[in-house]
Amino acid sequence: MVERRNTIEGPLDVEQFRRRRPQEDVISVLALGTFDGVHLGHQAILREALTLKERLSAQWDGFRMETVAFTFDALPLEVLRPEEAPARLMSTEQRCRHLLAVGVDRVVLARFDEAFSRLEPEDYVRDILLGAFRVGAIVAGYNHRFGRGGRGDISLLRRVAGDVAIHMVPEVKVDGAPVSSTVIRQLLAEGRCEQAASLLGRPYFLEGTVVTGFQQGRELGHPTANLQPHPQLLVPGQGVYLTRVRKDDGLLGYALTVISTRPTFDGRALSVESHILDFAGDLYGSFIQVEFLEYLRPIVRFDGVEALRRQIEADVEEARRRSAARTGADGSFT
Repeated sequence: MVERRNTIEGPLDVEQFRRRRPQEDVISVLALGTFDGVHLGHQAILREALTLKERLSAQWDGFRMETVAFTFDALPLEVLRPEEAPARLMSTEQRCRHLLAVGVDRVVLARFDEAFSRLEPEDYVRDILLGAFRVGAIVAGYNHRFGRGGRGDISLLRRVAGDVAIHMVPEVKVDGAPVSSTVIRQLLAEGRCEQAASLLGRPYFLEGTVVTGFQQGRELGHPTANLQPHPQLLVPGQGVYLTRVRKDDGLLGYALTVISTRPTFDGRALSVESHILDFAGDLYGSFIQVEFLEYLRPIVRFDGVEALRRQIEADVEEARRRSAARTGADGSFT
């Protein structure tokens, strides 16, 4: 039997889930969560699902086992209280990509709208999870909530799911700090990208198209790639960062990235501009990824362009020094 892998289904609304019928020969291990950022806590849930898939294979001899990351197309607060919704750590497309990269067989997206938010937790378990899938086991984090008003929890899930095995993954900590999307957002807002990376399991990144900027970097002798990130994504706090820039065809190199409103020029709009070290190509219109590695300094307003030029020269030299410390003896990037 050919095993289908790395597929994305949805987003499906409530009625589509109620009409969905599970494949007779497929047993699903469901991993539940919002998974914004796919951080180390989320990865622990996904790894538990992958382990269960292997463990249950003998029990379900003759069936095809699959792991399913069951998540939403939107953060719940974006629908329930949009004025309170946090910036995302990942777009939906990025989230799906990273979930599949961990190794799950399928990502199923639920359309989180008003109808979905009104589902009673018992109906969510019976109609959406157990009704749409032939479930071998369900994995969720210790604080997973679901259903109308967030009334559903692990205890309710166990009660309603009956004989289906429910596995709760405990809180994950790194150096005593709890791993959560909320904590990571706060760290990034404060410019603490290294600490955020330790909870994510990788550097935080922004992706987007390089657009025409204000050309001030070029005039100062250091042309920059002006990134237009996804409007829903969290942009780290204003500051100067050591970053690493990638394009779809590979790594471009280390960069000095400035996130600011350009106070020396009385700017107001926030910009994300990266000067890629030792790179002279044209990136306009290209889709790039900027990984945030280290915070170098805060943004300050300079008395004039010449003072700013001198500081940029110093920043570039500092970026070179730090990037050299990260480059392996064989020239590889770390």
